[in-house]
Amino acid sequence: MATYVGLIVVVAAYIDETLLYGRLAGLYSYPFLILLLMVALAMVVYLQRNRGPGDGVVPTILTAASGVVVVVVLYFVTVNFDLLTGATATAAVVIIYGVAVIGMVMAWVYRSRRPDVYARIGRDDAAALEDPTP
Repeated sequence: MATYVGLIVVVAAYIDETLLYGRLAGLYSYPFLILLLMVALAMVVYLQRNRGPGDGVVPTILTAASGVVVVVVLYFVTVNFDLLTGATATAAVVIIYGVAVIGMVMAWVYRSRRPDVYARIGRDDAAALEDPTP
């Protein structure tokens, strides 16, 4: 439904769809870079915690190096955000990071107060989604 509403707005406002597509692709790539950074950090922590007796530190160092590269790319994208999306950087970046922080706070609250809900985050379990009352 949201797709149709968005399509109607684009058609009614006579927005150039190629320009809109490019700007939205740029906007969506920014949170993807943040996700890549979070994955790199999680991998470093995982590799450190689960290192076996014969395992070296090379995988951890290389994963950390990839995280540094993503940080550099994220910096350049943030500085040139207006070139990427055509929008001002301040408002969009605040919104993107704000949503990420709100999500992390909600996960923390669910983890401490509603562990059953926290356990289902990211799961695709159809049985857990069914209504238990007949």
